[in-house]
Amino acid sequence: MPSSNASWTCRIDWRPSRWLAAALTCLGLMAALSLGLSALPAALALPGAVLAAGWGAWLARRQLQRPPCSLDWLGGDEPAYLTQRDGLIRIDAVTVRLRGPQATLAGTDRHGRIHRLAWWPDTLPPQDRRQLRLALAVSWRYVKPLRKQAA
Repeated sequence: MPSSNASWTCRIDWRPSRWLAAALTCLGLMAALSLGLSALPAALALPGAVLAAGWGAWLARRQLQRPPCSLDWLGGDEPAYLTQRDGLIRIDAVTVRLRGPQATLAGTDRHGRIHRLAWWPDTLPPQDRRQLRLALAVSWRYVKPLRKQAA
């Protein structure tokens, strides 16, 4: 019996990453420390250090406050659909980058706004990473021809 995956959909939940928030906070603190240790006059270094630490904390807080959503994608050239509390958003021109345990997805909606999702190792289990990799490899509009067998 032939199997059919025509109804198969990659469905992955996204939630804010605590690792990303911690990294943003650490980057802000390291920027503040580097300004404090630099040769800048204290009149410039102190406000710059406070600004850098505050900016890192603000970015981390903004990241943690993003609402969770769910991604539905057939893969390949097909559009993806984000299910958020506001409703369903169609994402066209989907691009996915897989870098080890990290994955990012970007695309535009019908208004031209860019939507980006980043999965860090604390939010993307291995089975979901594999599902995303398989969806990326699928292209419904392009099928590679089989190589001819030597006779």
